[in-house]
Amino acid sequence: MLVSIVRRVTLDASADAAWRVIAEQFDQVDRWASDVHRATSRPGAAAHPAAADAPVAGRACATPLGPVEESIVLYDAQTRTLAYEAEAPDMPFFVRGLRNRWTVTEIDRGRTQVQTRVTVDLMAPFGWVMGPLMKRQIGKLLSTAVDDLKVYVETGRPHPRNGAAADSAQRAAA
Repeated sequence: MLVSIVRRVTLDASADAAWRVIAEQFDQVDRWASDVHRATSRPGAAAHPAAADAPVAGRACATPLGPVEESIVLYDAQTRTLAYEAEAPDMPFFVRGLRNRWTVTEIDRGRTQVQTRVTVDLMAPFGWVMGPLMKRQIGKLLSTAVDDLKVYVETGRPHPRNGAAADSAQRAAA
């Protein structure tokens, strides 16, 4: 059973600026995402041929839900599309897979739409019971992420609620 959650946000910024943060700085998500306390790159070549141009193979993130390993499976700078698969030791047994796909689309000069779509593959019959709960929980995380992204891309600073990212951004600037 597949569960899909989508969030969109319009940024008062260029598509290039949004793409830079989402894709080119993929391993620096802790600078802006309040639900990521720390991120480190997984250097080397991407395991998936569709991600051959990605700057890193993936990232490891420390989150409130525990550690998460994310591997880039699609990196297309031409269409500004990035997708990655996530694995976590604390992920429930009934989750067979989780993939996130970011798409950055220029609306006009200085305005951009960003979409994120998480698809979760749930094992039946657990998916029928847990699907709505997971959809709500992941939807809340995605709403926070796109809000954090909007503030960061538009201002160059993390969202005020994100003290950890603010500290990380200050260290990077020093």
